[in-house]
Amino acid sequence: MKAISITVAVLLVAAAGPALAARPLDGLKDWLADHFKAAEAQLSTTAADKAPWFCHDLDCPPYKVVNKSDGYETREYKAGKWAVTQVEGLLYEPSVGVGFKRLFEFISGANEDETKIPMTAPVVTLVQPGQGPFCKSNFTVGFFMPFDFQDSPPKPKSKDVFLADSPKDTVYVTQFGGFMVDEFTLAAKVKALRQDLDDNEQSYQDDGTYITASYDPPFRLQHRHNEVHLRATSSNLVKRLVDSVKSS
Repeated sequence: MKAISITVAVLLVAAAGPALAARPLDGLKDWLADHFKAAEAQLSTTAADKAPWFCHDLDCPPYKVVNKSDGYETREYKAGKWAVTQVEGLLYEPSVGVGFKRLFEFISGANEDETKIPMTAPVVTLVQPGQGPFCKSNFTVGFFMPFDFQDSPPKPKSKDVFLADSPKDTVYVTQFGGFMVDEFTLAAKVKALRQDLDDNEQSYQDDGTYITASYDPPFRLQHRHNEVHLRATSSNLVKRLVDSVKSS
């Protein structure tokens, strides 16, 4: 950071030229300080907006990491437009597979404009577990709309696919590799994240719901990246997302 700061200062002085020469000395310090802060802010914004490596050059929902702890990090996500579909099922993998197929058909041209929409990452699933071991769970599967389609995405042809506005949200995120295919793996990850949050006395919505994020296609065997999210207490993503779907 010191090297960047020195570089910024040198560039400011070099670029200012005659403006510095004409400025009184008593105002020079304040002028440099203001422009130095503005330049550093621009660098910070650029770094924050850069997509992480696991997006693999695909559009990803923008977020800012506000805190890192052992086992998880805290992120603030910006509001955004998503294509979503809801599936009821007993098992995670086949239910998400049904939702993925619906959404993939939508971005492949099953929309009113018959437009092909680029794939994004990750595939996000909001999981609302059933009330018992033999009760169906609700899986809301979502594709983030590419940045070029955020303002005016085409409407889906299928009655099972909706466009929804995800609000700005704060979440706790644990990350891991491999394949995320079964309830046992997910249950262990969710339990460990909850324990870490409890150990750090962090408040979160403990209503049983959680979010999964998968960044990789099935054919990528190495360097896979998966996430489990729990929402901060201040957020209300489930209600607002479901309300957005109902109003579509």
